[in-house]
Amino acid sequence: MNIAAFRFFRTTHPEEFRVLPFVVCPIISTVALLTIGYNSIVPLPSAPVVFAPVLAAAYLLVGVLVLFGRNLRPGRRDWMARAGELPDVA
Repeated sequence: MNIAAFRFFRTTHPEEFRVLPFVVCPIISTVALLTIGYNSIVPLPSAPVVFAPVLAAAYLLVGVLVLFGRNLRPGRRDWMARAGELPDVA
């Protein structure tokens, strides 16, 4: 998301691009996130906590596979055209 926001404002809206919110803050948040993630698994905690990163990665992989399998195959992308619409509610 940090890279996407940087690229979007740098290329699409360069007049709104500012260094602090689109360069400095994302770098700080990314370093903090990586530091917390690293310190969470090094050194490896005892069981059953040691299985949490593996389960989280497996859960993420299954979610990506389901997303691709159900929604992102060619011919199945019509839902993206309606993504921002509100349903008709009586």
